Amino acid sequence: PMLLLAREKPRRVQSFRKGQPRQPDSNPPCPRAQEQQTSQPEVHGFRRAADDRERLQALAPERLSGPFFIEADALQLPFSSGTFDLVTSAFGFRNLANYEKGLQEIQRVLKPGGWAAILEFSIPTNRVWRSLFGFYFRQILPRVGAAVSGVTGPYQYLPDSVYAFPLREKLVGLMETAEFVEAGYEEWAGGIVALHTGERPPT
Repeated sequence: PMLLLAREKPRRVQSFRKGQPRQPDSNPPCPRAQEQQTSQPEVHGFRRAADDRERLQALAPERLSGPFFIEADALQLPFSSGTFDLVTSAFGFRNLANYEKGLQEIQRVLKPGGWAAILEFSIPTNRVWRSLFGFYFRQILPRVGAAVSGVTGPYQYLPDSVYAFPLREKLVGLMETAEFVEAGYEEWAGGIVALHTGERPPT
């Protein structure tokens, strides 16, 4: 469902740009799309990347004219090695089942000299700010989220997953183990989030 919403976003943005024609979809049509039931709509041309691995590997990024949305296994990306200049992840990397394998897969699909950028929640280093943030994050946020949404799981999972995540230096260490160079991080928003970056060796 998130990918379906993302698919429509460029179209909505385009509608506000008067006088500019809407860009065509960059995804080629998929034969399976005609076979799918209305309860399982296709995602920008592809239902699942695993069903069309060969077709996806044949696509060169320079042939794409716009956003390209697929559903795929992050630990087994359906792209050839050395495909991308940049791979980014925003608040999703900590959800991987295996961080080491995830970094290895990111490194694999990067071109030599390409960069990875991982934006994730973190824990503030300042003692006072860390205490205030921890109280809000673990005590208030789950209760407010559950009251508003009517479900408790996601809002309890959020702080639990953040506190279990290898923060800052540990993630940089995992990136170095995965043979990234120039690995490092920047803290933002008082240390609530951190941007981790690393380069695939140029040669």
